[in-house]
Amino acid sequence: MVSQEKLERINALIAGYEALGVDDPEQIFNELMRFRYIDQLIASKGKEFTVTLDELYTLAEEETVKDYGKIPFPKESFGKAYQLAFSASLFEVIEGAIAIEGLAAGLDLGPALTPVLTAWQAEKGKGKILCAHVEEYGGYVEEILQRFGADRVVFQAETKAANLVLRRLFPQANIVVDLPITEQFEHILFIHRGTFEDSAKSMIDSIAMLGKYCLSPEGTASYFIDVRAFYDDPEQEEVWKEYFKKEGFTEKRWADFFYKNRRLTSITEWLPLEVWQLSFSKEESDKIALKFAEIKEDEDEVIDKKLIPLHRERILETEHFSLVDYALACCSYIPPKGDTTLVYAWCLDEVEEAPWRHTWDMDAKNAALWAAFMDTKYGKQINDILWSFADTDESYMQLLMGVRRPILPADVADAIAAMYWQGITTYEREVQTAEDKWQEEQHKIVEAMEKEF
Repeated sequence: MVSQEKLERINALIAGYEALGVDDPEQIFNELMRFRYIDQLIASKGKEFTVTLDELYTLAEEETVKDYGKIPFPKESFGKAYQLAFSASLFEVIEGAIAIEGLAAGLDLGPALTPVLTAWQAEKGKGKILCAHVEEYGGYVEEILQRFGADRVVFQAETKAANLVLRRLFPQANIVVDLPITEQFEHILFIHRGTFEDSAKSMIDSIAMLGKYCLSPEGTASYFIDVRAFYDDPEQEEVWKEYFKKEGFTEKRWADFFYKNRRLTSITEWLPLEVWQLSFSKEESDKIALKFAEIKEDEDEVIDKKLIPLHRERILETEHFSLVDYALACCSYIPPKGDTTLVYAWCLDEVEEAPWRHTWDMDAKNAALWAAFMDTKYGKQINDILWSFADTDESYMQLLMGVRRPILPADVADAIAAMYWQGITTYEREVQTAEDKWQEEQHKIVEAMEKEF
């Protein structure tokens, strides 16, 4: 994830160049590379070599115009431009624009994304295609251009930094920062996996505008969104509620934007990619098709495990909706009575025993309550059901993110957590004592044998 501090630094750099009259992203990136080339020239002359501002400008005219073009700054602002160029590293600019391993961004989505692009290509349509939040899947820009042509595709980059780098790398592409809400598109591709820290606002803002303005009546769309966005996260919910209030939305939860849309015809949870794919069709439907799709380790095979289609009104009425909850219900799981909570557990370690005994993304108390719950008859039933939908530990761990456990009274929860950790401590101490005793016995055995030699 790109930190907010880095994003602010990158955006300040771009704003500084805009104030100097250079507002074209491609030209800004060009100047960053020009100044780094000048810096390398100066460094090659030795540590003692220094230059004045006039000499620096002359050096730039003599050594860089051929490769980087005419200098766009007057001499009096050249020093400011040079200073700005090093306020963020070139690597930071690239990372801020195309996070997730640079140009490989989104390539792991291949088994999920390729069928969408292939279906659109097979339609042989001529309408415009919008690829929103393209920095999330920079590794697919070239393929998309090859499939549909530069004239047909509009790429929307969430930040100026992404716009800058992608335009430099793909000069033939139409790349914009703001969503083109004055246009309607035949197809929309939107991917959001939480690359940026301001994900709640940017995601909901994009979703609201895409749904309201951008998708044509005869169009289709595929949204790929991090599964965590659909689970109850108190901190994120507060962000969303504040944003809802400001924008005048009445939905009780942000995901209702989707569930209310009668063109939403299917939801797929991709394992182990940790994303939901929401597909919007030309036709309206009362029911939504639901399924898990697991990518095998060699990525050559995808296993679909379909659930019973569900009426959208049922989803809207459900207090906590997830495909995991629904799958458990379809398999006759009846949860304990009372309120429930969900705590993420997704950091998979190599484990020998039950997969939930690993490094938890939670505090010690909640870790104890989760481990204890998974040892109950309810937890064991959940475990069996989840493994019927998952073939790998990674997929299982993703499904476990959607499991909810009962909320216990505070005093009971404290007592159970204390018992759990006391039991673990006692177990570890006794194991260590047994190991030490065995070491002593081994030593005696060796001594007894050596006496006979």
